[in-house]
Amino acid sequence: MLKPPHSFSNLSLVRYVLLLLASFSLLLPATAMANASKDFNSGIKYFKHAQYDKAIQSFEHARKKGLQKPALYYNLGVSYFKTRNYDKANYYFKQLLRFKKLKSLAEYNLGLVALKNNDKKSARKWFNKSRASSNKKISRLSERQIKRLSYKKVRSSTNKWYNSASISYGNNNNIKLVPAEIATNTSDSFTELYASTSGVLSGSYSDGISLNGFAYFINYANINAYDQKQARLGLYKSKKYANWRTRIGAYYERSTFGSNPYQRVTGLEAKGKYKLQKSNYISLRYRYNNIKSLYSPYDYLQGSRQQFRAEYLDYNASNSKIIYYEMEVNDRQNLIARNYSPTRHTLRAVYYYTLTKAWRIGGEASYRYSKYQPTATQNRQDDRLRAAVEARYALNKHWKINARYQRTDNSSTDSLYTYTQSLYYVGVRTSF
Repeated sequence: MLKPPHSFSNLSLVRYVLLLLASFSLLLPATAMANASKDFNSGIKYFKHAQYDKAIQSFEHARKKGLQKPALYYNLGVSYFKTRNYDKANYYFKQLLRFKKLKSLAEYNLGLVALKNNDKKSARKWFNKSRASSNKKISRLSERQIKRLSYKKVRSSTNKWYNSASISYGNNNNIKLVPAEIATNTSDSFTELYASTSGVLSGSYSDGISLNGFAYFINYANINAYDQKQARLGLYKSKKYANWRTRIGAYYERSTFGSNPYQRVTGLEAKGKYKLQKSNYISLRYRYNNIKSLYSPYDYLQGSRQQFRAEYLDYNASNSKIIYYEMEVNDRQNLIARNYSPTRHTLRAVYYYTLTKAWRIGGEASYRYSKYQPTATQNRQDDRLRAAVEARYALNKHWKINARYQRTDNSSTDSLYTYTQSLYYVGVRTSF
């Protein structure tokens, strides 16, 4: 540490103090910049582990301490983008425009921000600028975004109806008597038909009114008493709120079992889907069903059913994953000796993997616990395990072949409802 000499004139003392202050002023910026670099490096570590909130804190500390390098602005822009703070992301990406080497990268990212803000006009403007980049990767990505914007615009205005149909042939080694929930120990082959339609009546799928419906038939080769038919038609209103896509609606359904009418169901549904990241979503759904019997022997099943589902979805080019929990509460008319109003809890996981452009394989596993209100002669609880494997082959854009094997094991405190079942089928599906 510097010490002043023992004797000073007043002028010499002033000069000494000024010199001392000047030396401190040179040391302080160097110390501050060292701390700023330390904060920046901490931010990079957090960023690499996807801890974007912590990364932002470190990067902002570095900026406030005087760090102004382009890498800081870029990482701040990306971190704010990842945390859905698109205004801040927009601000920092614009700071990069004054650096020639990063200008096209900044323009491309500003286009992505504009897309998130649903500002397609600005997005197209930024992508047109970044398309002129000498960096081939940025130019190629920009071109792809421009084509995607143009495609969506044409598609939304011309194609508002989506339809699908499938036919399958298979075998069930233990057919279940649906109304009584009892396995019959009967095996038979079956033909299964399914058709669905979905169309926009006004607006768009994300913000408008749509009509959805399906029809389902299963016909057994030898035992027509177990045949089933089911059809549903529903009207829905969709609306987007921030990152939530919501849908509420009502539907009407009729079914037959064997040669007799079975049930009429009036349903209400509310659903919300929230985007977590590029391919990750969570979904919440509530359904209420009012069930009426169409045939007096089945009157004990009249009543209501409520279902609440919480779901996690992840869709990407190589695989798709779905995991959900569902709680179901029933309030049926029941029989004196037996209760048909279970409270159910279901856990289900589905996974599909893309082997090639044409081949896709996958499977699912689920567990369902059912608790029935006790009666004088019954105190029933069921545990059902189900697993399935499936393979799909795409013939072309509209036609697919699929094969599935499924096994179900149901154990119950009432032995009447304990059973195992295996079924398989192969089928063809088309969409148009």
